[in-house]
Amino acid sequence: MIEKLCYCSLCHAYTQKLGDFFGSAHYQSLWNIQPSPDSPYRLFDNFQDLALGFALDGFSLFKRRRKGNSTAWPLILVNYNLAPSIRTHLENVICVGVIPGPKQFKDLNSFLIPLLEELLELKIGVPTKDCSAVPLQQWFKLRAFLVLAFGDIPALSKLLGVKGHNAFVPCRGEDYWDIEDLPMRTPELFESHLAEIEASSTKTAREKLARVYGVNSRYLDEGSGNYSLTHIWGTIGAETAAALKFIPAQFVGTIHNIDQDISLYKAKGYSFWMLYLAPILLKGRLPSKYYQHVLDLCEIIELCLRYSIKQAQIDYLEEKIQNWVADYEAYYYQYKETRLSACPLTIHALLHVPYYIRQTGPVWTSWAFVMERFCGSLLPAIKNWLNPYPCINNYVQRRAQLQNISAMYNVRTIQPHDSRGSTYGDQEEMSKWEEVYPKFPASILGTPIHRKYPLNNQLFNQLLQYFCLYLTPTPTRSTFQAMIDIESVTQYGRVRIAGGGDRFRVAKSDSNPWDRDNTFVRFIMYPDANASFRNRADRPVRQVNYGQLLDIIYLKLKPNEHYPNVDLEYLLAHILPCETFTHDDATSTLVEYQKMAGHSIAVHLNSVEAVVGRAKRDDTWGIIDRSNGAVRTLFTNDNNQPGEEL
Repeated sequence: MIEKLCYCSLCHAYTQKLGDFFGSAHYQSLWNIQPSPDSPYRLFDNFQDLALGFALDGFSLFKRRRKGNSTAWPLILVNYNLAPSIRTHLENVICVGVIPGPKQFKDLNSFLIPLLEELLELKIGVPTKDCSAVPLQQWFKLRAFLVLAFGDIPALSKLLGVKGHNAFVPCRGEDYWDIEDLPMRTPELFESHLAEIEASSTKTAREKLARVYGVNSRYLDEGSGNYSLTHIWGTIGAETAAALKFIPAQFVGTIHNIDQDISLYKAKGYSFWMLYLAPILLKGRLPSKYYQHVLDLCEIIELCLRYSIKQAQIDYLEEKIQNWVADYEAYYYQYKETRLSACPLTIHALLHVPYYIRQTGPVWTSWAFVMERFCGSLLPAIKNWLNPYPCINNYVQRRAQLQNISAMYNVRTIQPHDSRGSTYGDQEEMSKWEEVYPKFPASILGTPIHRKYPLNNQLFNQLLQYFCLYLTPTPTRSTFQAMIDIESVTQYGRVRIAGGGDRFRVAKSDSNPWDRDNTFVRFIMYPDANASFRNRADRPVRQVNYGQLLDIIYLKLKPNEHYPNVDLEYLLAHILPCETFTHDDATSTLVEYQKMAGHSIAVHLNSVEAVVGRAKRDDTWGIIDRSNGAVRTLFTNDNNQPGEEL
């Protein structure tokens, strides 16, 4: 754990590219702050200082929401000194309390006093022994600072003591709006408004002022626009549900009919539908300007989900959001007071995203998925439905005790170790049904495995065509057949890319009608742009292709005196390409096809970059490629294995 806590010391300071909170402007501004006026020490002078993020959220224990009589509010801390890959694991989340129900609290500050007292103590520093300094264990002052607070809109409204999304000025960030120059609301303005409300003599006057500092929504028609999808929304919902079969399970857990089951959608489902399904299913069904507006929103979301983002990209994102919000107002609000309910707070909130990225790092550093999952982890602890809060209290207390024991005695996990098989290379976990060749460490091969696999004419012809590009002089059919070591030919049914990459399988393994299809892949080829000119030098051109994986073949070539310098081991993919007619990249533009190519090809397995999904609109298939640098939620347990999504 001591080594894991040193992650922040490896992070770069504020640069042109933000990769975590430690590269943000807010973190840089903390360097000049002194914990106390008489101390020369400044925040984070020592790499052992802890940076903590605070989150809270309320959840319903029994889904009885009428009067909010079964709620609880967990309070958690996230340790930013841990690497992003593990900081949101449940075993690394610090629970500092649960506010019980049955009704919502009135005074949040009273529940935060114990936490604030400890944070004030940690601000000065607590003497701690450094057990990593062997053989002499040294003492140092452990300091911890609360640097971020995050959560959903209702949670932050309670934390900040503001009215929230039901106020006339629903945004907590500023008092009035100019999309190109958003003035941030100051603490002094908060105090001024609060004092004015408290000075009111009657409850009615206080409520009126609280609303001044939205409006009830009603049904809106299109106004002067033309964007309604009512007549075809049922078809889009059915196509959404039908697409699930053709989307790998690692992309998204479940996608429901968005017309009939929209109440079942959560944040991850909405995000996936907007990013990958909307561009396919809405094409040709929305007028062009509204469809382009949807594509612009997809680009905004994709930029917000980047694992790291450059300063120039933040500037571009800011301009893109401002233009998008202005277009939204023109298309849907139409500058009419009667259509004001078309402008919810979430549309305005987009304008603040670039500012907060600059201040606190990429969006993923403060998103609330960890809070939602922690709330879900408390539900199994409830054994007494009449009085559930002692159950939650006991669970949280014993969980903290087990965490201390685990850290004190260097126990890797409080659960049984997952002994699925051996490890290979850089701690790459493998099951006993998987294989890897030292020459191809990036490809973990799986079942079904067929040794001495017979090569049919189609597969042999594709292999011959592949090797004719690499062997000089070009071998004849009989020569190449004699070069193949028949005993070595092995066919694999599955492969996964080492280091947490995608998983895909061959089409022959996709026989169960209930299985999700992960047989379509993205692969890269480098054809010669001067192939038509005999006397010109080779000029490789990068091409993005998509197709269905038919076979994964490993083979060896026998040594041959005519080819003394060629490799003898090969791991190849037999692929049937999609007939897209272009080589566009589906991560940045819509790529569609209506049929497969008339012939298959063989390529090196290393050229297969990722698995892709598909969605069908009428008789046209759209490619779902998520191989860009976006961040996605992956719930794992403390053995770093995929866990149940909540």
